[in-house]
Amino acid sequence: MRASDTVSPIFKRIVQSRLTAADLHFDLTLDEWPPLEGRAIFNTSHSLAYRFAAHKHGEGCYYDEGQSQAFSRLGTVVFIPAHKRLRLRGEGGTLRHGRLEFPPGHFPELDHMLASAPASLLQHCMNIQSRDILQTLHRLILEAENPDWASHRILGNLGEILCLDVMRYLARAQSQDIPNPISRDTFRDQVDRHLQSLHILRTSVGEMANLLGVGVRQFSRKFREIYGVTFTCHVQNMRIRKAKSLILKNSLSLKEIAYSCGYADHSAFSNNFHQVTGHTPSRYRAMHGNHGANSLAGLL
Repeated sequence: MRASDTVSPIFKRIVQSRLTAADLHFDLTLDEWPPLEGRAIFNTSHSLAYRFAAHKHGEGCYYDEGQSQAFSRLGTVVFIPAHKRLRLRGEGGTLRHGRLEFPPGHFPELDHMLASAPASLLQHCMNIQSRDILQTLHRLILEAENPDWASHRILGNLGEILCLDVMRYLARAQSQDIPNPISRDTFRDQVDRHLQSLHILRTSVGEMANLLGVGVRQFSRKFREIYGVTFTCHVQNMRIRKAKSLILKNSLSLKEIAYSCGYADHSAFSNNFHQVTGHTPSRYRAMHGNHGANSLAGLL
């Protein structure tokens, strides 16, 4: 693994033990990572890693041309496909891994699946939740710690099983049986940043779900869990707060304010504003002492 913008490694690796079978390698390593903030990296080989200290902070993000995903927490088991755009961020430090590495071409069916996989699907690889994969990696770790004459043959067999289990995991993730393991902090940060960047508050649950690389149902469930209200209600409250601020500035007509806050027409804006505040926009403006020529324009 190396940075995409430099030829020097981004970490120091000490290999403690290695098993090899043809082009399969399983290493027990100590990796010393520097602090990272969105560093772009890539693998020339596929890598399936067991992180012995998964509590250490770290997040990853796959990205396609013109479309980035939200960062997801790195879990105990992480799969990094070869030649995929990936960014990592985290506090750095020394971390022990049990890592299976193999080049593209070793398992063509897996390569074919990965070739067409969007960044949103690959996000599931950041924190693989599979008892089968975890147990097989544990077996390989034991073999690497106590190798004997049979270990290389066991690696060949278990490596094939792991490739198949990764394919099975990705197929399940593609059908949305597996939730995207995006953290609460990352979820909230991405949502808030996107909404704040909108000049006009027009967006949808589907657009937000796609931005975070999750399904609509998962997005809606997680949003309500974090914010305490539905996404629609949250956006409506943001619109009303923005409308109140613009009304008090008294420099725009109510029609202009309605458009600036994401409403398709003045009637929908007026009805929504009244529903939330108990007053029409014009009444709210009058109540706060906004009189004069501009207020006449605001009533149009």
